[in-house]
Amino acid sequence: SGINAEYGKQWYQRRVRGNTKVEFKCYTNVDKSAEKLCPDIAGTAGAASTPQTKCVRGKVTGYDGTIESGTAVGCGGCDDAAKCKECTASLCNSLDAAKLSCLQYKKDATTGWARDGTKKVDCYAEVPDGCKMFTPSDVTADSTTAVCGSTCTDEKTCKGCASADCNDIDTVKFCKVGTRAEGDTTEKLKTVPNQWCPNKADKCQRPPVSYGAVVDAAGVDYACGTCEAEAKCKNCDTSGCNGEWPMNTHKCYTYKLVDDKWKASENSGDCAAYDAEAKCSMPLDLTKKDGFTADGGCGPCAAGTDTTCKTTDADKNASQKTVISLLTVLMSLLYVML
Repeated sequence: SGINAEYGKQWYQRRVRGNTKVEFKCYTNVDKSAEKLCPDIAGTAGAASTPQTKCVRGKVTGYDGTIESGTAVGCGGCDDAAKCKECTASLCNSLDAAKLSCLQYKKDATTGWARDGTKKVDCYAEVPDGCKMFTPSDVTADSTTAVCGSTCTDEKTCKGCASADCNDIDTVKFCKVGTRAEGDTTEKLKTVPNQWCPNKADKCQRPPVSYGAVVDAAGVDYACGTCEAEAKCKNCDTSGCNGEWPMNTHKCYTYKLVDDKWKASENSGDCAAYDAEAKCSMPLDLTKKDGFTADGGCGPCAAGTDTTCKTTDADKNASQKTVISLLTVLMSLLYVML
């Protein structure tokens, strides 16, 4: 019967030679989802059969685990070394030996490359060749296997390494690297590339910023390194930190011309000092149009305007409001007393 025939086949394939039980298996899918008990190799011209001792699969052609098309996965040897790979142990023809784990990164259209949480990706190659990581600025196209392999197109923004999960960006430092002119506005600064620093302990540096303007045209550029003169340079400690200007806001009143006189706003609003002192400004003479700018008041007076402008502390550039308010209170008290 069919059952007896199958039993006989299994007995033949598992029969005992001497005191050794022979059982040789190979995977029939490289993902190990299916396997097969390999039959003996039939002898020729009446010779005895011999046990199977080889498994085969196609060679890896892509980091995602793609193998050569048209190649067998199962029992037996390789008949084309350029396309297939054989091995000599039971169940040896999976992709495990070709697999290397790398930390996963993803690329955002606005902010660029960054670690994708704690995710990892399995990278496949016949000779595993490491992992790589990117600064946010790297131009490598986004893909699941972008981190596979240690070869980089641009070593200023990409770094390769040789072992599993070695591409940990927290072990290195990168900073914005470019000239002051390339990053003299917040929008332009976004396009200044992040590049690797020589050492993890390096700081990032940038030119100081006062009320939205880069200070000192002869000062430092954006780079890795420690400031030599704090007045013309600002340092920070984390990767890419010199790609942002700290706002450091305070309150100031602003002024508009109303009936040819300067009038302060009803309420004070936010004013960003960045690296500068928190100061406001106001016109010295509310009846003089020249020497003050409409919507001005945030920040100190411009150089050379001492005769028309007064610099004050934060939220103190509308003193006439205080005077008017005090007069109102006094008049009310006088009315009550009378």
